[in-house]
Amino acid sequence: LPYENSFTLLNLNARSILPKSTEFAGIATAYYPHVICVTETWLHDSVLDCEFTPPNYIVVRCDRSCGRGGGVALFFRSDVRFSVLPGLPNTESLWCKVYIDKFVLVIGAVYRAPGTSPQVIFDIHDYILKHNFGGGKFILTGDFNTPDVNWKTLMVGSRDKIICDALVDTAVSFDLDQVVSECTRDNSTLDLVFLSNSIAKSGYECKVVDGISDHRAVVVTLNIRALQVKPEIVTVLDFNRANDESILDELSFGFDDFETFSRDYDVDVLLSKFCSLVNDCIKRFVPVKYKKTNQAQPWITREVLQLTRRLKRNRKLKLSDSPSDVKWFESLKNRLVETMTAAKYTYFNVTLTNFMKSNPAKFWRSILPKNDISRSFIIEDECVTDPVDISNGFNAHFQSVFTEDNGCEPSFSFNLPCSSLENIPISTSGVLHLLLNIDCKKSAGPDGVPNSFLRRYSLWTSRYLALIFEKSLSSGRVPKLWKSARVVPIFKSGNKQSLLNYRPISLTSTCSKLLEHIVYSHVSEYLECNSIICPQQHGFRRHFSTITQLLEFTHDIATTLNNKGQVDAIFIDYSKAFDKVSHSKLLLKLKVILKNPLLLDWITDYLKDRSQFVSYGNANSSEGTVSSGVPQGSVLGPLLFLLYINDIVDNIPVKVRLYADDCVLYNDIHSANDQLLLNESFARFFNWTKQWQMEINFEKSVFMKFTNKKSPFVFSYGIDEIVLREVSDFKYLGIIFTSNLKWDRHVDYICSRALRKLGYVKRTLKNSSKEVKLTAFKTLVRPILEYGSVVWDVHLKKDINLIDSVQAKAIRFISNRYDRHFSPSSALPTLGLESLSLRRTIERLKLLHRIVNNVSGIECMKYISFSDISRTRRSHPLNIVPFRSRVNCFKNSFFPRTVELWNSIDGATRMLQYDDFVKKNSRKLTSFDVWCFWRIIMLLNMFSFIVLSTHVFSCVIHSCNDLD
Repeated sequence: LPYENSFTLLNLNARSILPKSTEFAGIATAYYPHVICVTETWLHDSVLDCEFTPPNYIVVRCDRSCGRGGGVALFFRSDVRFSVLPGLPNTESLWCKVYIDKFVLVIGAVYRAPGTSPQVIFDIHDYILKHNFGGGKFILTGDFNTPDVNWKTLMVGSRDKIICDALVDTAVSFDLDQVVSECTRDNSTLDLVFLSNSIAKSGYECKVVDGISDHRAVVVTLNIRALQVKPEIVTVLDFNRANDESILDELSFGFDDFETFSRDYDVDVLLSKFCSLVNDCIKRFVPVKYKKTNQAQPWITREVLQLTRRLKRNRKLKLSDSPSDVKWFESLKNRLVETMTAAKYTYFNVTLTNFMKSNPAKFWRSILPKNDISRSFIIEDECVTDPVDISNGFNAHFQSVFTEDNGCEPSFSFNLPCSSLENIPISTSGVLHLLLNIDCKKSAGPDGVPNSFLRRYSLWTSRYLALIFEKSLSSGRVPKLWKSARVVPIFKSGNKQSLLNYRPISLTSTCSKLLEHIVYSHVSEYLECNSIICPQQHGFRRHFSTITQLLEFTHDIATTLNNKGQVDAIFIDYSKAFDKVSHSKLLLKLKVILKNPLLLDWITDYLKDRSQFVSYGNANSSEGTVSSGVPQGSVLGPLLFLLYINDIVDNIPVKVRLYADDCVLYNDIHSANDQLLLNESFARFFNWTKQWQMEINFEKSVFMKFTNKKSPFVFSYGIDEIVLREVSDFKYLGIIFTSNLKWDRHVDYICSRALRKLGYVKRTLKNSSKEVKLTAFKTLVRPILEYGSVVWDVHLKKDINLIDSVQAKAIRFISNRYDRHFSPSSALPTLGLESLSLRRTIERLKLLHRIVNNVSGIECMKYISFSDISRTRRSHPLNIVPFRSRVNCFKNSFFPRTVELWNSIDGATRMLQYDDFVKKNSRKLTSFDVWCFWRIIMLLNMFSFIVLSTHVFSCVIHSCNDLD
């Protein structure tokens, strides 16, 4: 072949690629093909790409949707430009375009399992015909499981004759040459490579080599020059080698002039002068270091790199006809695999343990899953690979959610304070405190001032920034540089080529965020002191959280069910709520609430003339105007949003719960009138939404009936001929609610998620030390099992056992003990772990202690009342009146269940401060209290059962005697 960088394709059958990831990385490194087709991947959706993808490759997968085995994947070298084509339903196949110089190469990868219908081949034939692949440069490869075809004569045997005839017919119809002439499994040629005639005529070489399963691999090298992209080299400021003394001298010498300068010039000029001074110091006194951007795995050592380079220099031997050359190349490849295996073991068993203590950030970067962004996108029904076009496409998409103000000024009312908000003071010490807490690892904003510079030289930068902040607030102006945001698209889920499946993350100036922190603290304190934020709102407020919101909502539902009632709830979902806030309408409200003209001018300028651009790869989009919404990625944005929707609960006669834009309306239903009232309340919500230019997502908004009644009240909720969908269960703020308020579905959900995450941890850290495994379990797996546990803490043995079984599996993994004689529960003390049920009990007590001491967002006297201390000598001022329960869902809900445990704790312990209370009760509950408490409950239940059984038995005897 004339080209040194000829295009190479590797086709192999893996028969489960995950446990052979090191061997696969070795063969990928040895041959370093541009594209690798892997069949029988045996992957499923819980396996992440980063778990098996070789260094410097990007993977596209088609996993088998049902059942075990199967699957196909295409791996593209990082310097290959490609795009994914629409898939072929009901087949395990992938179709991609590869962009090579001035033409496009289409590659189809197929796995046809033995025994499948001939329709698979017919569908592939129709797909090729529909897209006219046969007329261009086309490669069809994979494992077709058609051993009874002689590809030299195109003669077909008797076995699977229909399928073999269909495949031969497809090859002949589209002028495809099957180039694999050697056997790939036993005496059969199963792994095939078809080349279009235009490629085959140009020349190729095909070699069958050792694979990673019982199939041999196929290496095809084409007479096509592949594009060779040099790795990107980025420059990084090396502050560890900076001339600190010279920088401090420059900052100190220039401050007096800057202070004088600040009296006569506006804040834009002031910021420009500061940025110029910073950039000049960096240019003169901070050296740079150069780094190549690659996808190398962290465990790769110098020895692995040396062997890789050695293989690269001798890759011509892989296709040599000399047996000695091939043998030498294979031995070098095997040595590379052995070195990789040893390097991975050392990294995960030794290095990660050291990172955990010395460099936690590097530790988490190594084990957390990475989510790569696609190299191509479908924009206006076309596949786009140019970075500039992609960034502009993202920017247009993100801008499409903005709204233009309609010029209307709706009326509104607030619980207005008597006093106005005072002007915000700026102090150098306050700015210095903020600077010392910034994260140096975060990138600089659009103003280009690095966080490392701000923090490293904070004694002087705090003085400069204090003057800039004071000028900004006193003039009511925000520098233009601070109004620009760099947006980075982050993948959510679904098709990676769809712009719809990415969310924007805005990166703004760090200096701007520091000033926003000062304004936020001042305004939020004013709002809380004057009780301006509606009490139904639990989002972005101190002492409030999703847990406090869920707890109040659940208690209301459980109380009604305890009274044999019915609750109807409407869960409302808003579309892009934060992006649709009208600036002019928001300022209307701020003018009334804040009563500070100077701060209002500053916020007005803060919202005005904002812009954003999208960064993708090395390209930036053109700047676009941000016409609505609170600034994403800002500090003030969430607070401004709360004020915008604060009056949404006004004149709503039913109960409302809010967490930012997550909203639920609900009402106790005693008659049809109560349902009409709830629907009318939903209509008022809808009218408020229209007046303030928000938008309800009716596809995701649903309603649900909570009741144990056999014949509940029936009603269809909706507005303007739009009927909401009724559901029997719904995930609200991360917890799955059911109509009978049982938690079995939520337990199934969290256990499934936790097991998937535990599976990832086990596959990633199987060679790691016990300390690393334990830390990963505590951080990645256990929080899934414990989120919101104070709300749903289960009491049924089957649910408790199901949750505990996840921790038991984790303990076996951590201890590396899988024998049946090992008891995971006995290993809890040695690992420093507690049972999950005990942890849930402690969490409930901790929250009740905060509620009783009014350090939680939940109003204490609204839900509990204290006993009369004069009734008995054993009474205590913190004894809580027990709840009377009729149904289990109420009896085992937070307040009734936790109050019973609370009253069993001695009064002196209940009087302790929070930290002391937690420490003391954790020790006591671990040792005795919980054991004793639950033993008593179990004995009482047993006693009740015995008494009831005796009573029933005596009644039966008496009835029999009466009959006699």
